[in-house]
Amino acid sequence: MADVQFNVDQALAKLGELVTKHGPQAVDVAAQVVQVNAVGQIAQGAVMAVLAAVSAVAALRLVVPVKKAWSYEPGYDNATLAVGGLLGVVLLTCGVLIAGLCAALALTDAWAWVALFNPKLALAHTILAKIGL
Repeated sequence: MADVQFNVDQALAKLGELVTKHGPQAVDVAAQVVQVNAVGQIAQGAVMAVLAAVSAVAALRLVVPVKKAWSYEPGYDNATLAVGGLLGVVLLTCGVLIAGLCAALALTDAWAWVALFNPKLALAHTILAKIGL
């Protein structure tokens, strides 16, 4: 039993030396990783916002021909355009809602913005959240 205790004490002493020697560098690397993850999350939010905007414009441009097709104006293939166009408007609207929700969730995460500008604070928040404080 004494040998086990001695080995544990030796391992902890070695670990303490490593933390003292490499601790600040490890914190800097971890902070950089947190910052890169924040940039990725904000970039994903921006891409989703652009996708939602493009889908909204496409849906709005499709509404006019569909409305004309449903009103039986001459020059339109009423059945195909009415059904296909309506399906397109519905799918694009769903795309706008989903992409908009994803963009809103990604861009309104306060800790992503904190991590972008102060990664060490966000790292401390993450560590405290992991240990339950």
